[in-house]
Amino acid sequence: MNKRLAASICSKNKRKKAIDQEKGNDESDLGRRFLNSAESALASIKETFPVQQICFRLPPVILVHQVYSIIKNRTVADREINILMTNGIIRLFKMGLKESTMVAIFTEDFNRHVMDRVCPCQVETIKIESLENEETSISSETSSNSRPLLTIGKCQSHSPGRDEIKNANVCHLSSTVSRFIHDIIPKLQDVSVDKEVLQQDYKLSEEDIRTLMNVGLLVVRSVGSYWLSFPNAGEFMKHFIKGRASLTRLIRKCKFSEILQPELEKRQLDKTAKFGIKYHISDLIGGDIVECLETTSGTLLRISSPQK
Repeated sequence: MNKRLAASICSKNKRKKAIDQEKGNDESDLGRRFLNSAESALASIKETFPVQQICFRLPPVILVHQVYSIIKNRTVADREINILMTNGIIRLFKMGLKESTMVAIFTEDFNRHVMDRVCPCQVETIKIESLENEETSISSETSSNSRPLLTIGKCQSHSPGRDEIKNANVCHLSSTVSRFIHDIIPKLQDVSVDKEVLQQDYKLSEEDIRTLMNVGLLVVRSVGSYWLSFPNAGEFMKHFIKGRASLTRLIRKCKFSEILQPELEKRQLDKTAKFGIKYHISDLIGGDIVECLETTSGTLLRISSPQK
């Protein structure tokens, strides 16, 4: 009888231990999924994009394959990125490196960038309103804890006052742009759009479409079709290509075309590379330009065989 009771207790303890272990594994997996989610990966890469160093001429642009440097399961990463796109958290754009090259921009950053380029005085108005709203909330804080009131800054090269007449002309066009980014783009779940859709479904005129092309929001794809884009996209591509080439050359010059990642992060790229070395490292890893080998000294980056 005692043996049966002891066996029963032992069996219950084993089942309880197995359930607790399974629960712990589920919680651990949940934590891993949260840390490695596409949104957190995009936000992490965004932090390496030097917006201020390029005088705020570009929003933080993330190449989709950079996410693969953090999330190794590309199917999961792509699925989560598509969900973020569907939910309006990010916008995806097709770029000209390869047929499959896509970039992501957080919607908030995209909208701010567009209105800053198209209607500077409207952005200034947002700044002033933000300043008035925050003055009361921070008045009780000490000077040591105070933070800058203006969240949208400009480097010195953009500090001179803008021509009021020019602003007036730009503001005349901003209603079309504002409607496009706030009312039309959220309904478009692709990286391209047909002219017929813009005219029939969204009632845009020929002049409206020309305005969007001049601003850089539409780029001709083919007859009657456009890629969605963002202002200064060409400048992004120019700096990106130069930075990638600079980092690739740097690694090729190393012995066996390989280098430890911690050591590489301390190196300096050419002055023509504007985006910073960490930004380009995630590009090379996610784009399979380098292989990652784990060593006792850290991650070793080696130029992939097809690239040699």
